[in-house]
Amino acid sequence: MFDPAREQVVLGVDPGVQVGDLVVFDRADRWTVADGTFRSRGRNTPLMGVALPGRVLLTIVRGRLAWQDPGLD
Repeated sequence: MFDPAREQVVLGVDPGVQVGDLVVFDRADRWTVADGTFRSRGRNTPLMGVALPGRVLLTIVRGRLAWQDPGLD
């Protein structure tokens, strides 16, 4: 499991090497827009209650883990 608090280098890239960004996306998964799934305080959306295809599992920015789905172990 990735631990952003430890500032691990992701994908074995050495510090000082130019790195890119990466999003790991599961296109087979589905999720439903609900109040508990919002990361912002805004709650107004026409998609409330709509099932959407795909789910972002983690995001790597500049070679470091920026976000990880809490459901991943």
